[in-house]
Amino acid sequence: MSANIASLVNQQLYHCELLLKQLDQLDQQSFDFRASHQALLNAALYASFLAYRGFLQELAESCQLQIRPTVLAELVQALEHESRSHACVANLQSLIDQPDSWLQQLLNAEQQLFEQAPSQRKAAANPQLIALSVNRSIDAPEIRELNQTLKQFIALQREFLQEW
Repeated sequence: MSANIASLVNQQLYHCELLLKQLDQLDQQSFDFRASHQALLNAALYASFLAYRGFLQELAESCQLQIRPTVLAELVQALEHESRSHACVANLQSLIDQPDSWLQQLLNAEQQLFEQAPSQRKAAANPQLIALSVNRSIDAPEIRELNQTLKQFIALQREFLQEW
């Protein structure tokens, strides 16, 4: 496994933690508090999501596949194409298959970053406007928990990969 990819994954996990810490330091009386709060939440969520995607690339490299998967299905397909399997990939697949798993929550939350409520679509027709979503499906404690769970999962899987 490339130390470079692993270090980038670790970096994204750490960035998520830093962004969430900044939420506590925001001035709630500031005129742009809501926008700043939302920006930090989105950035923290996306940093955690990027760590997950980076981990998929770690797995592809450990399997000696010449791909850079962005979704688990690409990794699964590449392994199946070579009639191979991998325990870490199977673990991820079982998490994705569970609608209430932390991984499914992370993927759903990332997908919702660019989904708009029907009431926001009319306003979005003007590219000069800034959309500020107040209907978030995930908050800071949930992102913190997802990031920590992802971090622990990656550590356990890396331990397995070293033994393997």
